[in-house]
Amino acid sequence: MFGAAPNAARRRRISSAGRAWPATRGDDPGEEGDAGFGCGARRINGSEGGRHGRTPRRAPSPGLACPSGCSPVRVLRAARGKIPPDPVVDPSRGTVARPCQAQPAMSEAPPVVPDNRWDLLDPPDPGPWDPDVDVSLVVPCRDGHDALARTLATVAAQRYPAHRLEVIVADDGSNPPLAPAEPEPFPLRVVEVDPPPAGTRRFGAGAARNAGAAAAEGDVVLFCDADILLDPSHVAAHARWHAVSGDAVTMAPLRFVETDASPAALTEAARAGRLAQLLEARGASEHTWIVRHVERSEGLTRTRPDLFRVVVAANLGVGRALLDEVGGFTAFGVRGIEDTEIGYRLWSAGGLLVRDPTARAWHQGARTLTGPERERALAERAPLQAAWLPEGGFREDGIGGHPRPRTVVEIGPGGPADVAACVRAVLASTDGDLAICVPDPADADLDDDPRVEPGSTAAEAHPWSPLRWDVPAGARPTPAALSSLRCRLDEHGLGALHALLPRTGELAHLRRARAMRRAARGAGTRASGLARPEDLDPIVGELFGERWVAGEDVGVVPEGVAPREEPVRVHRSRRELAVAGARAIGRIRRPHDVRKIVIAARRALGQ
Repeated sequence: MFGAAPNAARRRRISSAGRAWPATRGDDPGEEGDAGFGCGARRINGSEGGRHGRTPRRAPSPGLACPSGCSPVRVLRAARGKIPPDPVVDPSRGTVARPCQAQPAMSEAPPVVPDNRWDLLDPPDPGPWDPDVDVSLVVPCRDGHDALARTLATVAAQRYPAHRLEVIVADDGSNPPLAPAEPEPFPLRVVEVDPPPAGTRRFGAGAARNAGAAAAEGDVVLFCDADILLDPSHVAAHARWHAVSGDAVTMAPLRFVETDASPAALTEAARAGRLAQLLEARGASEHTWIVRHVERSEGLTRTRPDLFRVVVAANLGVGRALLDEVGGFTAFGVRGIEDTEIGYRLWSAGGLLVRDPTARAWHQGARTLTGPERERALAERAPLQAAWLPEGGFREDGIGGHPRPRTVVEIGPGGPADVAACVRAVLASTDGDLAICVPDPADADLDDDPRVEPGSTAAEAHPWSPLRWDVPAGARPTPAALSSLRCRLDEHGLGALHALLPRTGELAHLRRARAMRRAARGAGTRASGLARPEDLDPIVGELFGERWVAGEDVGVVPEGVAPREEPVRVHRSRRELAVAGARAIGRIRRPHDVRKIVIAARRALGQ
C-alpha cells in the first residue's frame, strides 16, 4: 500500500538509467484443473505414432509430474467452456500435444493460459471490485504543462482506492520545471530525468519512463503519456487483468480528440460519468491501423508473428516482475521504435497481450507526427527496427548479420570434428538470420564466420531471439532444414518442434522463446535460463502445442544418412502452401501485404 503523501508534489532527481535491470538485457543496443490438476491432456496419435513406429519419450522432470500424467500447469478454463481447438493433426507426421484443459489449481498463484488466449481469463468487474493490486501510474512529460494538467484532472476522478494508486511524473527536462497540482486523493511525486550526454539529440520518452518505473513502488506499472485523458474506470480496468494473470500486458483502445476543456471541467465531467460523452461529441477518431490489426487477429486471440505491434507505450500496463524481466525500455532516442521494441520483448517473454475496451482513453489532439516530420522519423527508425525486431516484417527474410538474430542455434556436446562439421552444416542454411552458440568448443576447428560464438550459450548470448534451435553435434542439417522446421512451427502455431534423427535416436529441438519463458513462469522457475529447456517441454506442449517429426522429413539427419527426396518435400509444401495462400489472399489490404505472402511462400519452399 502507498502511504499518505504531502499536499505539495515531492520532487527528486533520478537517473534515466533507472532501476538496475537484470542481466538478461545482454543483446540490447546499450550493452550489446483442480488441486489434482485433472487436466485430461491427451496425446494425439500417441502411443505408437510417428514414422519410426514409436513416440520419443521423456523422463519425467523433477517437480513437474502430476497424478494425471501431465505437468502441473494451472490453465484456466472459462466456466462457459471456452477451450481452444486442437492443433491441426496430420496422422503421418508424428505427435501433437493438445493444450492443457485444466481447471485452475487451488492456490494463490495466478493461472496460466494457452498462447494469447486472454479471453479464457475471468477478471473481476471493475465496478464493484475491491482491488488488492497496487498501481503506479507513470507519466513522462517534457514542457506539456497544460496537457499534463488536463490529464491529471482525469486521474483525480479515478474510481480506484487512494491507498492503491500512486502517480509519478517523470520530468524530462521541462522549462520551466513541472510543478503539477496533486490529483487528490492520489499521492503524486515528480522525478527528474538526468539530461542526455552533451551533443546528443533529446527524445527521452524511453529514458523518462525508465526513471518513473525505477521510482515506482506498485505491483503494476501503468505508463500513460502526459496528453492522455483517462476514463474514470481506466486504472481499475487495467488492474483487474493483472489481478488474475502475472503475464498480462494491458492496453487501452486509444482515440484522438481536440479539446480545450479546463482541468476543473474535465474532473467534474469524469466524476459525473459524462467524460466520454463530452469528448466523443468533439469528433474523436480511432487509431485506425491498430483497430485493423486487432480485427485481423480476432481480438488478439489468434497468434501472429507481428501481434506485438499493437503495443503502444502511451498507455501500457505491465506487472513489476515482468517489467524487470524484460529490462525496461531501450532508450533509442528515436520516435516510434521504443514502444514496438519493448512490445516485442514483452511478447517474447511470454506476455499476454490484452486490449480492454473498458479502459477507455483519449489522446489530446491529432497524431503528433504528420507530413515530412513523420517521413523523417520513419526513415530514422527503419534500420533500428531491422536490427532489433527479428519478427513482424521489419527485416528482409533470411538475411543475417543482425545483433538480434531470429534463430539462435546451440550445438550440443561432441568431439571436435563432429562439432565443427555440425557448425559448417548450419552455416550453409538458406535462412542465414541466425547465430550459432558452441558452449563447449574444445579444440574444434570452427569457422571464423561472425555468426559463430564459441564458449557462449543461447540463453546468455541472445536471450531475446524468438527461436532457439538445439542441434546435436552429430547432426548434419541440410541447407533447407531450418526453413522447413520454421514452416511447420508457424503453420501449426506450435511452441516446440522435435526432429528425431534416424539411427542415433537423438532429437533436434526448435522452440519458441516466448513459449519457454511463459512455461518457466508457470513452473515457478525464473525465465532467464535456470530451467533446462527439456524440463519445460511438457508445459510448452500444453500451453502452445508441440510436435515430433522424422528428421529425414525436415532435413535433420546424421552423417551418412540422406534426407527424403526433395521433390516429395516440395510437392507437400506446395500443397500446404495452396491452402495457406487461399487464406492469405483474403487478407491483402495494401501492396506490402503481397510482399509478405511472397516471402512466406519462398520460405515454405525452402528457397
